[in-house]
This record gives sequence, C-alpha cells and structure tokens, in this order.
Amino acid sequence: MNINFEMAISNNIDVKDITLISYLSLISEKEELGEEFELPYNRIINDLPIIFNSKSYEANSVKLRRMLDKEGMKKFITREILKKGREFGTVVLFKLNKTNIEKLNVKGIVE
Repeated sequence: MNINFEMAISNNIDVKDITLISYLSLISEKEELGEEFELPYNRIINDLPIIFNSKSYEANSVKLRRMLDKEGMKKFITREILKKGREFGTVVLFKLNKTNIEKLNVKGIVE
C-alpha cells in the first residue's frame, strides 16, 4: 500500500483523516452504497474507537464534525445534513469523491 503522501500533505490531512476516508470508502464498497449514502455518526464513532476515544458521544461527534469540516477533507468527502422530520430526526448524507480517494490510495487501511 502506497499512500499518496504528497496529496495528503497538500490537502492538509493527517493520519486520522486518512483513516476516516479509508473507512467511509470501505463501507461504501462493502455495503454497495455507491458514492452517496446515509450513515449515522454513532456508527462511525463506534467503528473507529482509536480516533473517537472520548468518553462522551458529544465530544466524539464534535471531533468528527471538525474532521469533516477541514477544507482538505472536502476534496474527498462532503456531507449534507438532512432533516427528515420529527419521526426520523436528522440524517447525514455522505458524498465521496472516488476519483480523489483513488488518487490518495487509501484502500485497505481500514479492513
């Protein structure tokens, strides 16, 4: 596995960001979700305890939002908050830029 570190550095993303990108790409492929899919924050937080290791869900969700809000991350992952109404609450729609993710070469980091 040869991560494109030049691309990572030029986009100001670190190892945790790369792990998150790899994780979302893996979920997208394994569950055949395509480039756009809905995924709750709590699943990401629970699946990546090495990154989201705070004792409170609130602190972990803030960390996740900050990671996703980084300007460099937006070249790989964007998200949209969808208000589904009182019955379903708020859902997060992730959109992956598979072209940039493939150039970054993060496949296989998270398995």
